[in-house]
Amino acid sequence: MPLPEYVVDPINNELIKPMQIDSSELADKILLLSNSPKTLSKYSDKLYNNVLDNFGIKRYTRKLHNIYSELIGF
Repeated sequence: MPLPEYVVDPINNELIKPMQIDSSELADKILLLSNSPKTLSKYSDKLYNNVLDNFGIKRYTRKLHNIYSELIGF
């Protein structure tokens, strides 16, 4: 079974289902970002860091280490 798709709101990091996004609001946000390189850069940096924090190798190895520690009783 495939994972459901979600979009991350760069302001508050909430997950939003794509079908819940209003198309006119999305168009307004795209125009806003296309006219504001600083805001676009801020959003992209925030989302990039979010990916590193939640899916980076450090977090993965820490979680894996914790799982093995629990399994062997440390």
